[in-house]
Amino acid sequence: MAIREGHKEMLDGFDEIVILLDKEMKILFANKAIEKISKGKIKRKNAIGKNFFDIFPSLKDDFKEFNKKIKIRKFIRLKGGEIFAEINRIPFKEKREVRQFLIIIRDITDFKKMEKKLREMLGKYSSVVELAREGICIDDENEKMIFVNRAFANILGYKKNELIGKNIFDFVDEEGKKILKKQIMLRKRGKSSRYEIKVYGKDGKPKFLLISASPLVIEGKYMGSISLNLDMTERKNIEEKLKREREQLFSILEGIDEPIYISNPKTYEILFVNKKIKNLFGKDIIGKKCYKVFQNLDKPCDFCTNNKIFGENFGKTYIWEWKNLSNGRWYKCVDKGIIWIDGGEARFEIAIDITERKVAEEVLKEALEKEREFKLKTAHYFFNPTTIAKGYISLVIEEMENEKRKKLEKALYAIDRIEKVIKNIITTGEVKE
Repeated sequence: MAIREGHKEMLDGFDEIVILLDKEMKILFANKAIEKISKGKIKRKNAIGKNFFDIFPSLKDDFKEFNKKIKIRKFIRLKGGEIFAEINRIPFKEKREVRQFLIIIRDITDFKKMEKKLREMLGKYSSVVELAREGICIDDENEKMIFVNRAFANILGYKKNELIGKNIFDFVDEEGKKILKKQIMLRKRGKSSRYEIKVYGKDGKPKFLLISASPLVIEGKYMGSISLNLDMTERKNIEEKLKREREQLFSILEGIDEPIYISNPKTYEILFVNKKIKNLFGKDIIGKKCYKVFQNLDKPCDFCTNNKIFGENFGKTYIWEWKNLSNGRWYKCVDKGIIWIDGGEARFEIAIDITERKVAEEVLKEALEKEREFKLKTAHYFFNPTTIAKGYISLVIEEMENEKRKKLEKALYAIDRIEKVIKNIITTGEVKE
């Protein structure tokens, strides 16, 4: 693989040492970074054509496996001194045979110094950190873990030493990777970040973490981050359970063929309505004032029952009847104070349409009134004449002889019987004496 002139100029702009080798480990190309990192002790022109191990003898034991891609971190000796480096060796094959290698050497000595300082600091406070109930993790600039406390390891189900050197990206799905990339960009700009993310532990089961992370900046360079990790799995599971229960509840409420609504008792804003109310008052009413939508009023209803279902009456059911001012229909209202999904108190009402019953009651009332009037008129027009007739017959009886008197007494008795029958018809509706 030949490196073109344009590519050479681009590679000279890299901070990392980039070296191209043939299969005999002879240097075919080296960029300018080799002079910078060696502090001028190694000249690029002098390196070209030399054996790689003549310049980097400390890597000879690491590159024994000829065909494999290698990535290591270690101290390497240069003529200019010693540096801690991250080394990548990438083999290039031609017809399945390795022909050349690309070596990338990144000087991370500053990071190593920072890591040492962090470990010294953690050594002082390790007992406190280990006692923390929250998971604490320190990542390097490549998001690899260089320290975790016991709580963090327990969250993921690993031993502490199993996590060192692991990348946080190894524990998330594709959606999690998108979240991490966004948060890491913020930290590289010097900003702290707070976010929720789903991670997968050793058992493969998802865990939900609330992470508060701050950048570690030393001498103006981003050297990684330290994070506080709260295990929110139990809370998330509870939230999911409540969500399913709410969805089930809403599904049930939607299926009830009576108007149901839930509102905020302080602001009077509508929080929920079922399908029946949407059909009656429109779909776009969530967030609007209940008194405006349901009663067409500009202020809270004078007959509002909030005082009946909140305070010391919270949780008690209050039942009442009302004629709706907006649609003119009668409802039997069942009201109760409940706890809403946001944790606050809310007003629940189911309104049973009793308009037909009310109409029937009015018809019955009118019929009963007519019946009462009929009975009064019947009593007036029937009993008055019979009373007069009985009076005259009684007077005649007193003046007559015994034989004729008995006949009139029988007539008087017959009138009494008729009066009893009429009286029973009027009072009880039965035809009897």
